[in-house]
Parts: sequence; structure tokens; C-alpha cells
Amino acid sequence: CVLMSPTEWDGGMVLVSHDFRLISQVAKEIWVVADGTIKRWEGDIQGYKAYLKGDLKTKGDMFTKTR
Repeated sequence: CVLMSPTEWDGGMVLVSHDFRLISQVAKEIWVVADGTIKRWEGDIQGYKAYLKGDLKTKGDMFTKTR
């Protein structure tokens, strides 16, 4: 995997990064780890960035409910 482009990798991978550009190029799902929980974000990384900045005006919760 290290020698391949992450977009060519056919397996699972956990990417931990603060680089929104990198995440937008390789991530198919976004999972947020915070406050002792792990939740799936239903939007894209730009939507999550807007959420963090407080710019997202939505009705409802953009996180998938987890057990």
C-alpha cells in the first residue's frame, strides 16, 4: 500500500489527517472520533469543514447514529 497511490488500493485503510485536500482526494467515508465516540459523517469533507467552522446550516444531524 505504501508504494501504491491510496486511490488505487483495493483494501481498507484508516487515514488520520488534518489535510482536507488529501482527505477529499482519497476518502470514500468520513468517520469522526470525538468525545469518546466514533460517528460516520453523512456528507463530504468540505461539508464537515463547514460544520467545524460553524457555517453549516442544516436541519437534522449529519452524523449516522451508531450503537
